[in-house]
Amino acid sequence: RMLEHLDGGRGAVISPRLLHSFSHGELQVAVTAPLPAGARRWPPEDLPDVPDALVALGERGTKALADLRWWQEVEDRVNQGAESAGMPALMELIEETGSLLGDRELQVGFQHGDWVPWNLARLDHERRPVVWDWEYGRLQAPVGLDLLHGAYQSERLLRGASPAEAFASAHRHRPSELTVLHTAQV
Repeated sequence: RMLEHLDGGRGAVISPRLLHSFSHGELQVAVTAPLPAGARRWPPEDLPDVPDALVALGERGTKALADLRWWQEVEDRVNQGAESAGMPALMELIEETGSLLGDRELQVGFQHGDWVPWNLARLDHERRPVVWDWEYGRLQAPVGLDLLHGAYQSERLLRGASPAEAFASAHRHRPSELTVLHTAQV
């Protein structure tokens, strides 16, 4: 769905063009055109900001957290995982987060969902990043989470930081509601 929406890139980014999609059992399969010739992996120490033009491709505006489908999906995933792992405290944490921030109006827009160096490439003489791996993309999600999650993942997986160290580094100087939502998402 995200690749159809982007149609190979819409000004803000360059993305693979969707050639065909179909269901195979419970899987959704997407066949795409190759990445542009000359695309080189994005340097891990230089995670680019999420372009405003990309955020604007989504359903932009403000919305209460409790009304976001994104949050409902986070709640469902955490609750299912907590139940199967026998960790009711996680369900309580999600419930508390929803109670605390559910009425909070958040800036929302298009989200990649996994804005990390290994999903990005650059081209010579092109300012726009080449971006793939859109399965976590959403047309309406809290603005700012992409860059926050990318910083966390880079610290954790590229630099070998512990989860606590990665959270501390990524969350430094970020709005508190985003850090709480990111923690719940992870």
